[in-house]
Amino acid sequence: MLKTQNVKDKSYMFKNCAGLTSLDVSNFDTSKVTKMIEMFKSLVQIKELDISKFNTGKVTDMFGMFQNDKSLIKLDLSNFDTSKVTDMGSMFEESSILESINVNSFKTSNVFDMSYMFSFLIKISSLDISNFDTNNVKSMSYMFSNCLSLTSLNLANFKTSQVEKMDHMFSLCEKLVRIDFSSKFETNNVEDMGSMFFGCNLLTSLDLSSFDTKNVINMSYMFASCLNLKYLSITNFVTSQVGDFSYMFSLCRSLTDLDLNKFDTSESTSFAGMFQGLTSLQSLNIDKFDTSMAEDMSYMFRNSNSLKSLNLKNFKTENVEKMTEMFYGMEKITELDLSNFNTNNVNTMIGLFQNCYLLTSLNLNNFDTSKVTYMNRMFDSCISLNILDISNFKTDLVTDFGNMFHNCSSLSSINLSKFNTSKSNSMINMFSGCTSLKSLVLEKFETQNVNTFSSMFSNCYSLAYLNFPNLKTTEAYNIQNMFYNCSTLTSLYLPFFETNKIKNENILGAFENCHQLVLSIKLEQCSNLIENIPDYITVIGL
Repeated sequence: MLKTQNVKDKSYMFKNCAGLTSLDVSNFDTSKVTKMIEMFKSLVQIKELDISKFNTGKVTDMFGMFQNDKSLIKLDLSNFDTSKVTDMGSMFEESSILESINVNSFKTSNVFDMSYMFSFLIKISSLDISNFDTNNVKSMSYMFSNCLSLTSLNLANFKTSQVEKMDHMFSLCEKLVRIDFSSKFETNNVEDMGSMFFGCNLLTSLDLSSFDTKNVINMSYMFASCLNLKYLSITNFVTSQVGDFSYMFSLCRSLTDLDLNKFDTSESTSFAGMFQGLTSLQSLNIDKFDTSMAEDMSYMFRNSNSLKSLNLKNFKTENVEKMTEMFYGMEKITELDLSNFNTNNVNTMIGLFQNCYLLTSLNLNNFDTSKVTYMNRMFDSCISLNILDISNFKTDLVTDFGNMFHNCSSLSSINLSKFNTSKSNSMINMFSGCTSLKSLVLEKFETQNVNTFSSMFSNCYSLAYLNFPNLKTTEAYNIQNMFYNCSTLTSLYLPFFETNKIKNENILGAFENCHQLVLSIKLEQCSNLIENIPDYITVIGL
């Protein structure tokens, strides 16, 4: 028999003994033990542990004690004396098939760390922690995260005046319908609330009007993916220290009202995805937002497809570097005044206005695009856009123009005379579906580095004139459907067009349905194309 009466530290004693299927510690003398850190961690095949006789009166540290015991079904902790314990972080984390756990006799007045304590207890549907004394706790990060079956939490007796971290505290508690807070739940010292309620899919209302957030620096993902949240009271939030609002309300698709009039955003560097997917929100007043420190506005309003108007006249964007899909999918927006936008530091505009179906005009004459490297999908499927001023765009660094004007079916003209395309490697679908476009002058386009022209002008069936004399395909591997269905086009002069290095399957349909076309090319450079070109096209050798 193992004699343990004089052992003071049992930390890591059985940690990672993954082959153990049973363990008898019923006769252990633990009367002198002060540390049990990760004592039973990762006993992945142990289904039960008899620790009913454990004397834990001197134990100060139980961090990770039962962590990752994935087969453990039950634990009898009724005799545990936790009066001296200071650390319960990760104590039961990822003991994922535990169906019940009795901790209502725990004495926690000395505990300072409860982070990850119950995280990933995915089968626990109820948890009685009403007797917990949390007066000295500093961290509650991930405390209940991923408790997928938990339906309610009574935190009425929680005293949290010392807590500094509440990030991910309830994240992904997918069945949680109710959280009871009281005035004792103080947040005056909390610095991190990132992802605090992330993924609480069944929460329908949250009254956080008593929250003191004056010291919070992170609110990223705080309410993200609260899909059924209809009521949210945060009118008293003080946000003057918050540096990150990214995805704060993302996918709160049931919210119909959001009062942010008192929000101070002057310290925030990221607004990425902040209002993404607010599909029920019809109005949003952010006139007072101070965005002077902002560096990232990617996805900021993405798929908020019920918003009909947006006042951004006070937005300061001189420090913004990312605008990827900022307005993507704003299906009901009819106009955007961005005349005050300073984009001199922006390096990506991917999908910036994509799927803004009702937008009829855009004056971007003030946009400084000198640092932008990606413009792919920038105006993709802006099907009502008939006026677009991008005549001052500088595109010297742009490497991807793919789908830039794809399905801009109302545009009849585009001035691209100042476009520098020398660094571009993709023009796939660039003008595809521009069905109203009648003429296009691309005489300054350089394409020596482009590797795909697939469907570049496909279905531009109103295009009667195309000036593209410097079109080079020397690096291209795909021109499939490049001019497909340009049925009005009468002539193309392409002296630098080469296809001999391109596989036959990647030239298919390049000039399909171009019934009026007279094509001028160098025959020796396009022998494989000549073999597959439709009979109705007149080919002139240069």
